[in-house]
Amino acid sequence: MAPMLAPHAWLLLVLLLLGAAGCEAIAGVDDRRLAAGAADGAGASSSGAGAGGGTGGTAGAACGTGGCDENCLPPRLLVAAEAINAPGQYGELLRFSLHGGGTEECQSFSTAPVEQPFAVGWIPPDLVAVAAWNRVLAYDSEWGEQRLDRAYGVSGSFPADVFPLQDPTASRPAVAVAWAAAPDSEIREMVAFDAVSGKEALTWPLNSGDLPIGLGWAGATACPGKPSHLLLVNKDKGIALREAAPFEGKKQVGEDLESPLSLRTLYALGGTDGRRAAWVGAEPESTGAVHYLTEGGQVSGAAWCTSPVAGCVLKHAVPDPTNTQRTIALCEEPGTTERHVVRLDAGAGGGKQCKHLVNGADYGPERRLARLAVQP
Repeated sequence: MAPMLAPHAWLLLVLLLLGAAGCEAIAGVDDRRLAAGAADGAGASSSGAGAGGGTGGTAGAACGTGGCDENCLPPRLLVAAEAINAPGQYGELLRFSLHGGGTEECQSFSTAPVEQPFAVGWIPPDLVAVAAWNRVLAYDSEWGEQRLDRAYGVSGSFPADVFPLQDPTASRPAVAVAWAAAPDSEIREMVAFDAVSGKEALTWPLNSGDLPIGLGWAGATACPGKPSHLLLVNKDKGIALREAAPFEGKKQVGEDLESPLSLRTLYALGGTDGRRAAWVGAEPESTGAVHYLTEGGQVSGAAWCTSPVAGCVLKHAVPDPTNTQRTIALCEEPGTTERHVVRLDAGAGGGKQCKHLVNGADYGPERRLARLAVQP
């Protein structure tokens, strides 16, 4: 079956019509998606397209290496899955359609020759990317064909985040990777790889060079509505959001959003009603917690799961692209390597009954879910 036309032209039109303001909305959400998402919970509104572009509002066949999957309607949840305790096996990029507020599994992409894809990101208009120790891979988001395989760094280059970042003079975003020295450690360097050639479009050491921004930065994400900017979170300095524009030589744009919380991860989306963001924080110590950006522009109180996986340790979170009152999180059962994807309702903090979206046990003990991303 021939693939249906991807919405590249719509993406370019949206980007051309955007103003020069800071991180804001980048695209609306198809009304059909919102109406369907409302069936699974109150609070849907006309927002939620992923940071970096793409309306995601047209139905189309999603064709992976195993064949075409006509039911993989946008928006999609992307999950990097490591191969662990399995010599000779490779990781996977799992994909799920969130259309209608549900979770429909789509064709997955093998990450061969990489065994442990630790981070994943949507790179508009047509790529999904994963990063591992010292390596970056990108695939056609519909067909699963590998489009980029780039070795980088030396031993100890761990990818904390993958996201789009565009040189203002370039025609499309690059694949940006925030490199740390080890899991759960601070970011030391940002590198943006040209999505076609794989060449380094930007190398930004955070604590040296011409644009030092200091240490303590725990996560980075795309800046909705401003493709050449990015957002960072600092776990040590009480900074929940810092906007920067490294291509323009600006280590800070506008005022920081401050918070006394110790926040460890960050993921942002844009929508017609403004920026959305989700964090995972370190407190309570036993489980961590999910936080989101409130309508008032502040970091919400802590929320965690009391069921169906009581006491699961929260690892990563993204805003739910189908409903502004929800977040989607990755959590790990205590004392195991088994991780699940759950959905949390917004509102008052505290323990919550979460909804199981992806059961990590279904993929066996040789698979560990590592990171989340949203493809609009």
